[in-house]
Amino acid sequence: MQLPDEIAQLGTGGWLGWAAAVVTGGAFAIRRIWHADVIRGADTRGAVDTIHRLSELLDKERAHNASLQVLLTEANQRTDRANEERNALVREMGEIKAQLAALQAEVRMLREGRDHAV
Repeated sequence: MQLPDEIAQLGTGGWLGWAAAVVTGGAFAIRRIWHADVIRGADTRGAVDTIHRLSELLDKERAHNASLQVLLTEANQRTDRANEERNALVREMGEIKAQLAALQAEVRMLREGRDHAV
C-alpha cells in the first residue's frame, strides 16, 4: 500500500503523532457512541418504568371503578326495594281510606235511620 507523500515525509515523530491522534479520535468516538447508547438505554428504561407505573395506576383505577359499579348496583337494588315498599304502602293506604269512607257512609246511614225511627 502506498502512503501519500505528506504522510511519508512526517518521519517517526510525525507518525507517532498521527497514530496518537487517530487512537485518541477513535477513543473519543467510541466514548461518544457508548455514552449515546447509555443515554438511549436510560431513556428506554425510563419509558418502560413510566409505562409500567401508568399500567399499574390504570389497573388500580379499573378495580376501583369495578367496586364502585358493584356499590352502585347494590344501591339501585335497595332503591328499587324501597320504591316497591313505598308503592305497596300507598296502595294499602288507599285501601284503608276506601274502607274508612265506606264505614263513614254506613255510620251516616245508621244515624239517619235511627233519627227517622225515633
